[in-house]
Amino acid sequence: MVHLLRKGRALEWFLQLRAQQKIPDEWDTFQNIFIDQFTSPLRPAQMKQQWHECVQKSNESVSEFIVRLRGLWKEGPQETEADLVQHLYAKLHAELVQLIGVKDPLTVDALLAQAKVAEQ
Repeated sequence: MVHLLRKGRALEWFLQLRAQQKIPDEWDTFQNIFIDQFTSPLRPAQMKQQWHECVQKSNESVSEFIVRLRGLWKEGPQETEADLVQHLYAKLHAELVQLIGVKDPLTVDALLAQAKVAEQ
């Protein structure tokens, strides 16, 4: 995020904060006000749509898919890890789900381990 502050609108915004002595002391607070300032109001709806449409690509390993889906999960829907596991089952290749079976793993890591074995 820091590299974004070196130019353009972000730099102007940061310089205004500094001039007004309103730069937060905490990094998390700064991140939140930065995101609020520069995130489109359409972003949450776009993230929700990407989340629901995210499926494992034909040339994508389970690990790659889970990394991609976790990125959307962290940024988007307010769901539990159990919800993420259910979403993963629904979006994995059908053949892979058949090989894994419905063992109801409680965590993403458990599902990933089972999927890696089935993928080999």
